Amino acid sequence: MIFALNFDPTASAADQQAERAAWAERHASRFTGAIRAHDNDRDPQRRLRIGYVSSHFRRQAAICAFGGVIVNHDPDRFEVI
Repeated sequence: MIFALNFDPTASAADQQAERAAWAERHASRFTGAIRAHDNDRDPQRRLRIGYVSSHFRRQAAICAFGGVIVNHDPDRFEVI
């Protein structure tokens, strides 16, 4: 439903956000007690590590459109995985 609302011309940003909140209440709220603080480095000047995951990266045409995003990160500021 959340994805489908992206294509509904009558759905507003508020409608989309309401559906996300409803999903979180139904499915994600039971896990909030298990969330623990990360011990990652919070220095805002650190090099940011970004990981992209998609089944489309292997043999799909979508990688042709997205490839530039991956290869054009500033390596001094971003570590791409």
